[in-house]
Amino acid sequence: MFETITNNRLKEVILYLLICLGVPYIHVMKKLIWLFLVFSPLNIFAKSCPYPAEPINWIMRYCAFKNKTGDEIIIQKSNCFLSAENDLKSKDTCKIKEKYKRLFCQERLNIDSKYKSEKNCIIDKSIKPYLIGE
Repeated sequence: MFETITNNRLKEVILYLLICLGVPYIHVMKKLIWLFLVFSPLNIFAKSCPYPAEPINWIMRYCAFKNKTGDEIIIQKSNCFLSAENDLKSKDTCKIKEKYKRLFCQERLNIDSKYKSEKNCIIDKSIKPYLIGE
């Protein structure tokens, strides 16, 4: 419900309600400043996800690597992709992306000595999610 209301619209509604209730303008401004300070940190300091794109793109990256193909149709019909459907139902999208990048790194460590550890692979920004046409 609150995600659909913009901060500016919320401020306008609160200002209107306070003025209608007869609150002097200076008190209205103090209330608005207080509300801004209380609710803004939720947006400003929210932890952003270090993994770009959508969870399905990371699932596709992992399954493409595991199945050794870049063919989207083959990937989407693979057991790897089909077994990931439950993960896509999760609300924590960053956790899903992290899981599949981690699985990708584990698979890659098994056949590639480029990375000394799983952590080095996970923090590597050059590993990108699967994007159509790339």
